[in-house]
Amino acid sequence: LKISVNQNLRLDTNVTNRALAIDTFLEVILRPSNLSRHNRELAMNIVQYFLDHYEQVLTPPQDLRREVEEQVYRSLVSRRLEAGEDPYPVTYCEQVTRDQYEQNRLTGSQAALKDLLEALLRDDKMEKKSKRRKLKKFREAYPDMWRAKFPSPEFEPEYVQPSKEKSRLGSLSKLKSAIGV
Repeated sequence: LKISVNQNLRLDTNVTNRALAIDTFLEVILRPSNLSRHNRELAMNIVQYFLDHYEQVLTPPQDLRREVEEQVYRSLVSRRLEAGEDPYPVTYCEQVTRDQYEQNRLTGSQAALKDLLEALLRDDKMEKKSKRRKLKKFREAYPDMWRAKFPSPEFEPEYVQPSKEKSRLGSLSKLKSAIGV
C-alpha cells in the first residue's frame, strides 16, 4: 500500500506504482467465483478504494474491539477458574525496612549520578563550551561526588579548571577601561 504512493521508488518505468499494485493484487483481493460475470473495471474501482481508504477499511470499529477484549478477558478468567487458580491474581512487592529503603534510594541515585558524570566526560560529540558548563554545574550541585571522582584539582579535566588566561584578560580590560582606551 505504501509503495503505491512512494514517489522515490519506481517498480516499472512504463506504469505507476499505484497502477502496478492494483493490477498485481486485483485477482488476489477480489477473486470472482464466476469468471463469465467478472467485471474487471468494477473490481479495479473497489481495489482503488481499498488503497485510498485502507486505514478506515481495515480498522475494526471501537465497539467490536471492546467486545472482543471483554470476551478474551472473560475467557482468561474462566480458564483460570477451571485450573483452580485465582481468577484475579494480585501480586505484592517485598516489604523493606525504612533503613533498607533509604540505603537503596541513596545507592541508586548515586549510581545514576556517577553514570551521568561518566557520560558527560566521555561524550566526544559535545561542544567543549557546553561540556565545560555542564560539568561545572555538576561540580557545584554534587561536590561530594565530584571530589570522589577528582580528589584534587590537578586530577580534573583541563577544560574544567579555571583558566589563568582569562584572569589576565580581565585585568587587561580593567586596565584599559581605567586608562580610557
